[in-house]
Amino acid sequence: MKNILVAQIHGLGTFARGVMLETLQDLIDENPEANIYYLTCSNTFNVCYINTDKKPEVCYICKKGIKKGMDLINGKFIHLKIEDILNEEDRSIGEKFKEENPFINKEVWFEDYEVGEAAVSSYISKTRDKSLTNIQNSFAQDLAGNDVILYRALDRLFNKIQFNIIYNFNGRNSYQRAVLNISRRYGVECINKEIARSGGIVETFKNALPHHIETKNALIEEAWEKPGLDLKEKEDIGRSFFERKVKGIYTNDKVYTKDQQANKLPDGIDYSKKTFVLFTSSDDEFAAVGKDFINPYFKDQNEGIAYVAELFANKFPNWNLLVRMHPNLKGIKYDYANELRAMDGIGPNITVITPESTVDSYALLKVAEKVIVFGSTIGLEANFWGKTVILLGKCFWYYRDVAYVPEYKEQIEDLLKKDLPPKEKLDAIKFGYYFLKGGEKAKYFYDDEQRGASYKGTPLYKLSLADRSMAKLVQLAHRYFKLRLLVK
Repeated sequence: MKNILVAQIHGLGTFARGVMLETLQDLIDENPEANIYYLTCSNTFNVCYINTDKKPEVCYICKKGIKKGMDLINGKFIHLKIEDILNEEDRSIGEKFKEENPFINKEVWFEDYEVGEAAVSSYISKTRDKSLTNIQNSFAQDLAGNDVILYRALDRLFNKIQFNIIYNFNGRNSYQRAVLNISRRYGVECINKEIARSGGIVETFKNALPHHIETKNALIEEAWEKPGLDLKEKEDIGRSFFERKVKGIYTNDKVYTKDQQANKLPDGIDYSKKTFVLFTSSDDEFAAVGKDFINPYFKDQNEGIAYVAELFANKFPNWNLLVRMHPNLKGIKYDYANELRAMDGIGPNITVITPESTVDSYALLKVAEKVIVFGSTIGLEANFWGKTVILLGKCFWYYRDVAYVPEYKEQIEDLLKKDLPPKEKLDAIKFGYYFLKGGEKAKYFYDDEQRGASYKGTPLYKLSLADRSMAKLVQLAHRYFKLRLLVK
């Protein structure tokens, strides 16, 4: 008989709950005779990516939400809580692992599992502390210890049950990464689900993280080649992505230009000189997603920007370099952001535009002789609008014919000096098409900014008065008496 595992470990505050409920119902409908196991945390651990402060009221609400979701499922399945599959030895080894690893970084492993990278990925996502300045004795240590516990428990479960296929959400963070890695250990196909954009649109990644460049590109090509629309219709949709971005209309991500003033450029710049614009990425988002995004030229983006700035200061003093910090860095006070701010004026021809600035990114595109990027989507946009793009970092379009990519670091100077025509737009248009039309529409799960997330028409995060009252009681009991009520 077929054995299927659906891992829905994170619940509250993520789309995982709705997406994995959708997956569970689909699997039940398609495999009525299979043994389908639905794995949840259900407060086995008191800390997770969602609840880094170990608040018992959050665990209580999450458990109630898990039960509420499972009550909406039609058909049979086996609910497994993590606590059902672990033992005391697992917990003991997890605690010992924490003691032996007080400082978690990406190089920390447990057996064949990159547990440190999973914990670091979660930590950076929550704190934006890409340099791990404050990671010691943080929640990352607890995540890593619990991940060891879960990994051992999963190993025993996989020894006991021969699973035919695994379904997981994203796979990047702690606990979710353990599921992906144990599937690799046993050679079982793991399907990672992810949200493509709002509206209940879901992506599927087989045996790979959503950040795997080749897998993402294969999905883009698959969507482009899918029958149904003719080439002109697809190109028109792809073009509309870039047109909507310029107008500040939501596409597949936040509108980062909403606080910018149309057509505004930095003051005090002599635009009669050649002006190059460097757009930074908020690269903390890709700091712990495996080897795919390791920069081939520099240890990190800041080193690359400093290298380019030095070229302009020393070798191209008659050209302007405008460095536009990504708006997503607004309010970030860590050293890596401060280092970028400090580059302003290191040469008379170098200007740093802060994330808070109302300077218009698209006005910068218009005046740019060439655009330099490390992977930000605006590199695709620059290519679409007819600009010559130089790409100095890994990204989803690194291998596409969108930008000039140096073979080695020293070639960057030549790319800046040479008269280079813009690349063709087709690959950028394919990305635009995918951003608007890629992925599959869920049957039961839906989300948008107005209505929030729902499954089978039931709001996923709306609590009853009784549940809200009980959560408050749990919160007060912990605050005043250090008790964790109603979470076991």
